[in-house]
Amino acid sequence: MPSDSQPSSDQASHVEASLEETTMALEKSNLKTNLMHPASLPDEIIKEILSPVLTIPDDAFRSCFPFSTFSNDIRAKSNCNLLVVCKSWLRVATPLLYHVVTVRSQRQAEALARTLKGNELLATFIKKLRLESGYGPPMQHVLRLGKNIEELYLMLSTWSSDNVTGLCEGLPLVNPRCLILDTTGSLDSNPNATTQTLIEALCQCIKKWDKLDEVELPFRVLPTPARNIIADICDALTESQSLKVITLKEPQYNQNFIRRLADSPSLEAIHVKPPPGVPLKGPFVAQRCARAEMQADPILGKLLRFDFSFDQDDV
Repeated sequence: MPSDSQPSSDQASHVEASLEETTMALEKSNLKTNLMHPASLPDEIIKEILSPVLTIPDDAFRSCFPFSTFSNDIRAKSNCNLLVVCKSWLRVATPLLYHVVTVRSQRQAEALARTLKGNELLATFIKKLRLESGYGPPMQHVLRLGKNIEELYLMLSTWSSDNVTGLCEGLPLVNPRCLILDTTGSLDSNPNATTQTLIEALCQCIKKWDKLDEVELPFRVLPTPARNIIADICDALTESQSLKVITLKEPQYNQNFIRRLADSPSLEAIHVKPPPGVPLKGPFVAQRCARAEMQADPILGKLLRFDFSFDQDDV
């Protein structure tokens, strides 16, 4: 007969079963709790959650409006908050946040250079870099560390007081695949010495960049002094041995420039695109005749791709 101090076999079995059920219930509870916590999600899922928030559309990155696309962008401040949710989010969000970098002020340039020098791994995440001015010596450090930059946006219109020394020294240190040039601003008048210095450095790099296969030129009908500078860029492009596609984001294209660009030995296509939201009426009617003339040219006809059509009313 079993002692009162010892449980019977039935009682032991009952206690063991209860413990097993309790353990399973606790495991299910913990599993449910962990799945609800952001840190418990796989990196792939976290990336799917964060990408729509942190990704900058390509059209915004390449935009060449007179006012910056990012001048009223409030996402930068709120996006940084995602990095402090937990370590998992920080790990996944950091490459996404640095994938596209836009520099719009001297303070931003200095902060970026200081951050990258403190953690050079962050510089390897930069694939697209948009620079809306020169920003002095810090840009040399940014470009020196940004070995993986594939797309580079440059604002060619600079103030005479801007310092482009660091930018000019840094350009030879990168080898972008795509170059987007913006002429909004001072190129509408006589370009200053700062702009000319930047153009000269850029032209030398264009000739040497062996990965460069795409260039966007949003050039308009410009006064004579500015045309001379644009002609220098066109000449540099014709010496590129890797350039395949040139995009002109302006319907008021200059035939002389286009014919000059056609001399590029490796060029496969010249795309002509209108600025977004601009109706092709009125002054663009004359371009219809120019388009037909160039398409009839045996060389230009093979290269030109008009990615728009004139309104039927403009006959």
